[in-house]
Amino acid sequence: MKLPTKRDYITDSIAQTLAEMGFNITFDQKEHPDHPASAIILAAATNTGKGISVSVPIAGQVFYDVDGYLKHSVTTVDGNTAAVWDEAEQVLTEMHEALEDKFGVKMGEVLWEGKAPKRILRQANQLPKRERVRERSL
Repeated sequence: MKLPTKRDYITDSIAQTLAEMGFNITFDQKEHPDHPASAIILAAATNTGKGISVSVPIAGQVFYDVDGYLKHSVTTVDGNTAAVWDEAEQVLTEMHEALEDKFGVKMGEVLWEGKAPKRILRQANQLPKRERVRERSL
């Protein structure tokens, strides 16, 4: 009996997680079937036409290709342009959190070409517990 490799465990964990998130697995096979150290390519899609393809190598970084998610450009504080992919980033981040919680698979930060490296998402995860009194100066 062949024991699953780390690559196989990660691929299976991603497939289960995406299925639980409402994706249908449409493709799952080695990138180069005759090569034992080949990456596994996994593709998944939603009923609304959004898709994620994942390349899981024997060792190294996992790569994603997303389809159907809105990508746009914004101007950064320093005047440069950055690519923003909020919905895709949210889905992949949710997947990463589930992978760690359920399978113990810790994934890295979601990155893409053109992403602002120091982009800060402004969101309130927790509100202050005590009320603050605002003072005005005249």
